[in-house]
Amino acid sequence: MYKAKNKKTNEVIEADELKVINNVSSIDFVCVDDKCAIPLIACSFQETNKKRPYFKKHSNQEHTDSCSYSEYLKLLEVGKTRRLTDLEFEKLDYPSKLVFSLPKVKDTLTLTSELLPDSNSTAKKTISNGEFAEVANANRRVTSISQIVDFYLSCPFNRDVELDLLGVKMSYKFHFKRIYGENTGAYIDNKIFYGRVSLNSIDSEVSDENYLYLKLFECEDWERNNSLTSNNKQINPYFLKINKEEISKYKINRILKEKETVSNLSKNDYRINKKHGREAWVFFIGRKPSLKNLYEFEVVNGFITFRYTIVQPIKAD
Repeated sequence: MYKAKNKKTNEVIEADELKVINNVSSIDFVCVDDKCAIPLIACSFQETNKKRPYFKKHSNQEHTDSCSYSEYLKLLEVGKTRRLTDLEFEKLDYPSKLVFSLPKVKDTLTLTSELLPDSNSTAKKTISNGEFAEVANANRRVTSISQIVDFYLSCPFNRDVELDLLGVKMSYKFHFKRIYGENTGAYIDNKIFYGRVSLNSIDSEVSDENYLYLKLFECEDWERNNSLTSNNKQINPYFLKINKEEISKYKINRILKEKETVSNLSKNDYRINKKHGREAWVFFIGRKPSLKNLYEFEVVNGFITFRYTIVQPIKAD
């Protein structure tokens, strides 16, 4: 499980946050479904853990029969092998709308009314832990792209369902765009772009006072070198540009920890020859490269997440 609630504060915690939360062991976590709320254990959150953080139940306890989140996870597993039926979708509270979370008073970012949740929404109050809010009684709304990416990866047969991405409605499959090769001008703003993470520990991260830059494995082309002592060289590698003024230091730390986790998983599996097609990927909402910087995407408001996985092509029945 990749999300749980803090029993004391009722805040929703995503598992990927665990590596940047202090005193995780002192927090009591429970299932996000209030009708279930069984205790959960935070796992793989130590610095030395290589696996992605997650939550698990105690061996002697089970989710209730009516637990919507447990049912959701089961249906995601089914979605990996076949198209989910209309009846199954009635039980699946999949993420169908991404909205901005309301900023705190101290935040410098100003959001226009067009970017905020609808005022006539039936959703209840927002429970926020700062950067990563979830809407109570979800109403299929989320405020991070994590669950959207998980659905895209887990249900390749159902990518024709609609997603409202910050006010733009279209099928999941049209919201996602793969990054690779020469930039021919085909990229457009505010897609969920994805590409492989650079595993070069020397220059994969560059930071200055205002921006964090992340280098991708993806590039225009490769300069092949037949020397046994030299590596192939990237020609015009792609970079992600993250504005530090838009997000907190907490989220910057989380982004770097997530990147480190998927990079370590990939490197470790490569060493023992167990990758099985999996790669370290980054997913983000971005603005297209400018004419001045043809290989640089700008990440929108910190909407970014990482996965060590196989990205299946869109599948039909």
